[in-house]
Amino acid sequence: MFSGLYFVTAFMEVPLMENNKTRFDLLLHGLNCCAGVSVKVPGTNFSQFYTLSPGQIANVPIPTNVMLVGSSLLSSCTVEVSSTKSIIVISQVWTPNGFDSSYVLPTRYLDLNYFIFTPVFDLPGYSQFAIVNQYSPTSVSVTIKGGVVKFGGRSWSPGSTTTFTLGPYQAAQFQLKGNLYGTSVQANNTVAVLSGYQINQTSFKYYNGYVYEQLLPQSRWGKAFIVPSANVPPLGDKMQLIVAGITDVTVYNGEGKKDYRVYMGSILNLPCNSSSLQIVANRTVMALYVSPGSTSSGDPALKPYLANVIPVEQFETLQVVHAPSTLSTHLLVITNWDEYRAVTLDGSSFPADVKWNKVLSGGDSYAWVEVALSPGSHFVCQVSEEKVWATAYSFSGRAGSPIPVVGKNFSVFGSSSCSNTGYQLGEDSSSTLKPKSTIGSSVSSTPSSYSTARAPVGST
Repeated sequence: MFSGLYFVTAFMEVPLMENNKTRFDLLLHGLNCCAGVSVKVPGTNFSQFYTLSPGQIANVPIPTNVMLVGSSLLSSCTVEVSSTKSIIVISQVWTPNGFDSSYVLPTRYLDLNYFIFTPVFDLPGYSQFAIVNQYSPTSVSVTIKGGVVKFGGRSWSPGSTTTFTLGPYQAAQFQLKGNLYGTSVQANNTVAVLSGYQINQTSFKYYNGYVYEQLLPQSRWGKAFIVPSANVPPLGDKMQLIVAGITDVTVYNGEGKKDYRVYMGSILNLPCNSSSLQIVANRTVMALYVSPGSTSSGDPALKPYLANVIPVEQFETLQVVHAPSTLSTHLLVITNWDEYRAVTLDGSSFPADVKWNKVLSGGDSYAWVEVALSPGSHFVCQVSEEKVWATAYSFSGRAGSPIPVVGKNFSVFGSSSCSNTGYQLGEDSSSTLKPKSTIGSSVSSTPSSYSTARAPVGST
């Protein structure tokens, strides 16, 4: 899932950034032997190179002064990853009281048209989204929804459109103390779009929290979704659907079936946790899972997070999930009911005492399971060539007994002839595979578009 050769991404603004407590990482996951991977920030001296064996992981710290700041055009801030063989890339953002991660979509997944979804929590903060360009100049039109946005030295009211050109590897960030949902983005070259929220509240446990996700373009939306009921107390978690036109949606849960008609410019909120959800739409929609987290000091305490829900029609045979070393993590896996016994985790079958749950979606039967994970990155594979989807959520505190991982001897991908050695699945992600070559371990010149002394606008 989301494997490719070429990737671009950026890191949106983090609230009240403390350099010694805020961290940006890219996790590179090798799938084929031998992948030569380059990580660069064009316009700076940051450049690193790695060679990855199948199943091997490199944790790449990204300098924090590439962070996007303000509502404006920005340069020297785009991170470019290129590889000679397919890899999977996950980005991570650590803040003093927050953590979130996102798949970095390969450029083959990108497109021209996006609808913006920005989560809004009860805690005060800023919505934000970013448009990230590749190597060619790109014309971008953004039609604003939600509120008055300051961008490019002007104020843009709802319904107005701002058009601008992104130079090679430039990015544009938009911010609003409110909701930017429904804002549309159109570009004449493919771009990446990220969305998120800064939580700016010092009286709660997760003050200065941060959530984000790379959004799917409209061409990657889907019509059918399954959302398992996570094994956490109901916290106001929601499945939220975004539509591009009048759409009929049918939702199946433990209470039966319910039909909805959703209009463009509105959003369908579906409560989660109480039972599994099966969703079928007559037109493609974008679906995201939003958790406000727990602000109590209880154990476990769930951090706020935002995640794409992948449509059933886009399930693939392999997916990578990452369990942070400092948090407890649960894994959720969904696959075809007839083939759930063929699902492997890091090359081994699930233990016999793990119970799979059966759900129906349309005329098809699916199986899902939830298990606790050991720290590190994990490969979920459907060896029968049926499709599988996996996701994970993390929280502080104890999460029960995790499934042991296979470690260095797993054989999801067969034998490897790569000569370099490094850290494999299940090991602490802080144990980093060292780059083969490094030009600048940090960005030594301040990106020209902002000063590192400037205070962030808000917080997540």
